[in-house]
Amino acid sequence: MSLERSVSTRSQTVEPMDRRAAALLTTRLMGSYPSLSMHDPETYSAELIAALTRYPVWVGERAILEARRGSPKFVPSVAEVEGACEAIFAPARHSHDYATEWNTRAALQLAERHEREAAYAAGPPPEVRRLQAQRVIREVAAGMSMSNLTNSQVSRETPARERFPWEEPEGEAAGEPGGAPDASGVG
Repeated sequence: MSLERSVSTRSQTVEPMDRRAAALLTTRLMGSYPSLSMHDPETYSAELIAALTRYPVWVGERAILEARRGSPKFVPSVAEVEGACEAIFAPARHSHDYATEWNTRAALQLAERHEREAAYAAGPPPEVRRLQAQRVIREVAAGMSMSNLTNSQVSRETPARERFPWEEPEGEAAGEPGGAPDASGVG
């Protein structure tokens, strides 16, 4: 398997690369220099692999290219390669974090919406039912019967905070508190 096929730059994921891909990139970097005169190539290789495994493959590939361009005669240090990785990956990490946070908030909003819709479908909340019951008790105590009142009388006598949104009296929706205007245009 060739190095080009084993390490791909096509997918820009945020998943860190495995040790095998990091080892291939390290081999490619070290093989780019004709005279490799390092004190301890095994330690360098191990440290570079450890540094590269914290980043996705596409970041490692671009960092290796930048490190070779930045230091054409000498093998770049692990810190230089790691600095290049961080500079390349920072915008992608920010975008990923933003998208993750966005999706989390969207999921919470959808859950709240479903909860509100279920509560609305279940009927009025207990507090509204309690207010309605108190209103009926007051009306009965006052000697009034709900059957003797017209819809507009109930609406005018019931405070707005005790009404359901769907119990809006006729005409109030149009901004006319007494009902719809008669033929003369006066309420």
